[in-house]
Amino acid sequence: MNFKIAIVGVAMMAFGGLFAVGCGADACTQAGDDIAAKLAGCPKPPAVKTTSSTTAAAPACTDAAGTIATCQAAAFTAASCDCIGGGDPTKCMPADAKKFTDAFTACK
Repeated sequence: MNFKIAIVGVAMMAFGGLFAVGCGADACTQAGDDIAAKLAGCPKPPAVKTTSSTTAAAPACTDAAGTIATCQAAAFTAASCDCIGGGDPTKCMPADAKKFTDAFTACK
């Protein structure tokens, strides 16, 4: 059970982090949009809070950041809603959770 909660926590942090990067209309933004669309289609879409800062400019979406974001988005969109915080985490099978975390952490 704790492993499933950790998976959901990682998913939520990554989801929020993609929006915090603040990349323009590029691979980073597309990745964030893909994840948002996946979560919006889940039975229980999580509430995601984002913050904005007026004191510092967001970093540019480099090719490397875009590649990582695209890879992470692919892991999210292939995962079960139950494993990424958009469903019932008690129904996330360990094999599905491992598949998601392996795909997500392989992104470099």
